[in-house]
Amino acid sequence: MVFFFATANTASPTNPDIRSTTASSGYLGASGGGNIFIGTGGTSGVINDRQVSIVGINTASTSNLRLTFGVTWQTANTGTDLILEQSSNGGANWSVLNFTAPVFNSWILATVSGTIFQTSNLALRFTRPGNVRGYRLDDINLVDFASSASNSITGFTLANTNAIISGNLITVTVPSLTNLSALSATGVISNLASVNPAFSSFRDYSSSVLFTVTAQNFSTNIYTVTAFVAPVNVADNFITSFSVQNQASSTITGNDIFVSFPNATLLNSFTCI
Repeated sequence: MVFFFATANTASPTNPDIRSTTASSGYLGASGGGNIFIGTGGTSGVINDRQVSIVGINTASTSNLRLTFGVTWQTANTGTDLILEQSSNGGANWSVLNFTAPVFNSWILATVSGTIFQTSNLALRFTRPGNVRGYRLDDINLVDFASSASNSITGFTLANTNAIISGNLITVTVPSLTNLSALSATGVISNLASVNPAFSSFRDYSSSVLFTVTAQNFSTNIYTVTAFVAPVNVADNFITSFSVQNQASSTITGNDIFVSFPNATLLNSFTCI
């Protein structure tokens, strides 16, 4: 797979390039850092003025492809929208693909509608016509949707206590006196899936916490974790037996303890048990 950057403006050629400014953000999987910048300069009205092409993609053995990418545009004026095309023969012929419309000054994860070609020589091409809008691209992902769709939490532990999982609701009752304001958890999720936020991150469980599990095919599942603190056991603050150096018998009645000593016992120095 190879990327090509090109421009049709031979008088003043300026190809798209990689930039670190305006890093991608705000959507699941945004990688930040470098992104492809397709600037506003060039020849107005030239249909293929600036292009980003990806060639040499083998999709022959796939069954249900999904194409997504991060995109934003940054020049506040009207203009022709970004065009996305695909080719089944390496670029000899092109077909337009529709996708989620970009948003001014805000990154979104665009999803492509339509069927991606199954071919040994797929090519994709992003074209910015004219010279009015500047676009940025990032996180271009082409995934076989037939890949794993599993996105479950199958185990969850908080404060060394195993939770109960019922559908997308997770409940856990932690030991009494546990401070819920900053706890990390452990958990088990489906194979090849990811979870956000990470279980190990310290979170405030005094209110419900949401976890999003993303499958390999990008399908998501949101779980709600609710934690409770067990009440203090009232039975834990009772004296249940009492003796004095094993020489006296005692009777406990409510909060009163009655001790009987043998005759002539001096009461000035004893050890209680």
